[in-house]
Amino acid sequence: MSAHTPGPWRLGYTALPDGRPCPFITSDDGLRTLASVIPHEGYEANAILFAAAPELLAALRAAVLAGEWVDQPPAWVEQARAAIAKAEGKS
Repeated sequence: MSAHTPGPWRLGYTALPDGRPCPFITSDDGLRTLASVIPHEGYEANAILFAAAPELLAALRAAVLAGEWVDQPPAWVEQARAAIAKAEGKS
């Protein structure tokens, strides 16, 4: 699997023929459309989350790497590692 398009990603909107807004996600330079979100319940919130994905992944990686635990890492660390693996296509 190849690496994802580097972030940040941007959220934009276009209009559907019926006038409804249709969000789409682009690369930071705007040259590549990465995803279009078909309008349905919750679609705008999903589009916002998609656009934030690269920054969320980077923050999660940094949090896991910054942790120093005496014994066992807290439960959230394993959850974070599983989420990172999923984002990297390793789970």
